Amino acid sequence: MKKFLFLCLVLQILITSGCGQKEADAVCIGSLRTEYRVNPVGIDAENPRFSWQMTSDIRGQYQTAYQIFVGDSAENLADGVYVWDSGRVESGNAVDIRYAGKTLEPCTRYYWQVKVWDKEDKAVFSTQEAYFETALTDGDWSGAQWIAVPEEPLYDSEANPYFTVEAVVRAPEGDASIVWGYTPQDGSSCNLKVNYGEDDTVAICWYRENRFGEQTESGGIKTDKFLAADLQSRAFKLTLKVTEHRLTVYIDDEEAASGDFGCIRGTNCGFGMNAGRNEKAVYYQSFRVINDTTGEVVYDEDFSDPYDTIFGEVFIDMTGDGWYRHNGAVTATPSAYHMENDPAPMMRKEFMADKGAIKS
Repeated sequence: MKKFLFLCLVLQILITSGCGQKEADAVCIGSLRTEYRVNPVGIDAENPRFSWQMTSDIRGQYQTAYQIFVGDSAENLADGVYVWDSGRVESGNAVDIRYAGKTLEPCTRYYWQVKVWDKEDKAVFSTQEAYFETALTDGDWSGAQWIAVPEEPLYDSEANPYFTVEAVVRAPEGDASIVWGYTPQDGSSCNLKVNYGEDDTVAICWYRENRFGEQTESGGIKTDKFLAADLQSRAFKLTLKVTEHRLTVYIDDEEAASGDFGCIRGTNCGFGMNAGRNEKAVYYQSFRVINDTTGEVVYDEDFSDPYDTIFGEVFIDMTGDGWYRHNGAVTATPSAYHMENDPAPMMRKEFMADKGAIKS
């Protein structure tokens, strides 16, 4: 039984090394590699290196000479049409043998075979299929671009800087908020919040926040037009109107605050809401963005379908009475995330082949 297992193991080793069927005392050439890899694809070496291994049952067997053949197809290799024939080289070396033929073409598969002479000057050919594919060379990358963040911004921050954002909000504990100009490229957002004071006052503040949660620009005022207890007890309409560097805030269509704001962000950026860390949930019944330059309604969400909202593939937590419960960080419209020149490499690409399946 042990002898049988040993013979099976030897047979498996011979097959995987590329030797195939092996007669007693025969020499076998296998483990063919190019640039230390088995059948590599996309190598950029101008003179790739070949290697192989000799195996034999004969004690003291060794290589005395070799000859390498390279063809630009399996058929040409078999027919003796070579792009390189090294000729017989008197050497026992079987590692780091450099290609020395004519210049290899880019994006081309080449097949190769080696002929070895043993100590008795008997020749044996490798039977393992061996090939390598060349990559694009330096001169073949015309028109290509490196995968990187584009030098120009992917949004036009000044496009349509006149807009209105409306939201019907219920905020019994947390701060009602509106986000505009959210850009994940730099992680910043422009925020509007309605805060409740312990003295029943209402503070309306606006600020720009970077990805680290630091406020880089801020402003706001306290208003005596509304009481905190009143707003906490009911739903109200929160409206933000932006005209270039000027913000005006309305509660139930009554002006509550206004002020200057240096950062310009247009309707091409993201809109949504923001709940800071450890803040309580805020509820939204509707969310609407209007381009005041054209009158176009850019976004209009009533949260009637939690699986299909303007916020894309974002989990929408709905209450039993049809309100969106927002208790995350920033939730913004997909335009904020869309990057036409996405710098992330695509690991999978579907395409149609004119001639059917392609062997790689």
